[in-house]
Amino acid sequence: MIQDSDIIEQFDRDGAAVLRQAVSADWVEKLRAAAEEAFAHPSQFGRSHTPEGAAGGEFRVDRFIWLDHPVFRDFVLEGGLAALAAKVLGSERINFFYDHLFVKEPGSVEATPWHNDLPYWPIRGSQICSFWLALDQVSERSGGLRYVRGSHKWNTLFQPVAASDKDRHEWEGSTFQPLPDIDGNPDAYELLSWDLEPGDILIHHGLTVHGAFGNSTVDRRRRGLATRWTGDDVIYDPRPGTMGLPVDPGLVAGQPLDSALFPRMIGPAPVAG
Repeated sequence: MIQDSDIIEQFDRDGAAVLRQAVSADWVEKLRAAAEEAFAHPSQFGRSHTPEGAAGGEFRVDRFIWLDHPVFRDFVLEGGLAALAAKVLGSERINFFYDHLFVKEPGSVEATPWHNDLPYWPIRGSQICSFWLALDQVSERSGGLRYVRGSHKWNTLFQPVAASDKDRHEWEGSTFQPLPDIDGNPDAYELLSWDLEPGDILIHHGLTVHGAFGNSTVDRRRRGLATRWTGDDVIYDPRPGTMGLPVDPGLVAGQPLDSALFPRMIGPAPVAG
């Protein structure tokens, strides 16, 4: 799937890259329809980050959709992204971590605050990446992701920032340092962003600082599906202030992420304990 080593080099150097037309139009259409079904029947993690009664469009999210929706499960298992993750991470083993669905409707004002992902997650390691698949045309105005170039090399876990009061409780107990004031010091940071077409994928590291504006367009939805992938050095780390899981993965701290919840996609079959 990767035809140009420059993409891997950019990921390693900058912490983020774009892969054009990585997913077929057929998959995009299937996932669009499945996304509407998923938002109509959300999981325990489905929520709106838009205050009740607020004017404008809605910002909604859900995660671990693949467990209940066949199209998402088929995409995870058969869509070819595990092989892409192995190349990007330079890893012999790849586990699927989870999927995360986002939609910012036209006129939704809620920004995605600056953050890096790893502090939110009950895992530890360096071989971690996300693939953010555009299901619509995306621009900075419609809520496209922005990245702080090279921030993954800071090797710093920052205090989780709640997208709204509805998920603030999940991050209680986290004690990492606060993020620097990126917006207040624009000359100190180089930002990366890309306009996207459906089927394009943004690739970013688990430590890359990123965020997004709200969707200020009047007629363009911003639907995205993020899938998260882990490599050889990643272990389970259920510390306080990390996201809840749908089921107990049956792991103890320090174990590799081999479980039914985090299936091994590439590499030798895990040894039964």
